Amino acid sequence: MLESTVPCPLCNTLPGLPAIPSVVQQFCSPHVQKLLSQNDPPLEMERANIHETITSGTTAVYLLNERILETQRILDAFISEREQVLSCINDARTLLHPIRTINDDILREIFLWCVYDWEDIVSCHHQYHDSLGRLEPPWTLSHVSHRWRTISLSSPRLWTSVILNFSTYSDPMIPH
Repeated sequence: MLESTVPCPLCNTLPGLPAIPSVVQQFCSPHVQKLLSQNDPPLEMERANIHETITSGTTAVYLLNERILETQRILDAFISEREQVLSCINDARTLLHPIRTINDDILREIFLWCVYDWEDIVSCHHQYHDSLGRLEPPWTLSHVSHRWRTISLSSPRLWTSVILNFSTYSDPMIPH
């Protein structure tokens, strides 16, 4: 069987792809459809064409599988490149985020509003809070970034009030 080559149907620049036999068009005649809907055997002269359909169909499936694999490889490369571009965009947005432009003194003032002041502590208008709780400010503020850590550690007013919930530590304090 003499195989021709065809260019890529999308870009017309990849010559050398083997032509895929037109199995579907050859096999979808009304007579074949009639044979499929009945239980009659094909005529002897049709059997050679049916065998040729099987042979050329097998070749077509192989060629299509090869093209699918190559297309999948190209698609995977595009997906990977897209992920890299999206990562760059995300990094660029992070660098331009407005929080980076806030003055240290303003951030320090915001941080002070995040912690309990002495009046709140003595008035007991707060829920149980523990200064040693790592999920409470000022600890959480000091874990956001290097800059926030520097600001929070250099802000003594964040660390002046200590609240300890001794019920949290009662089990470890019981002598064994």
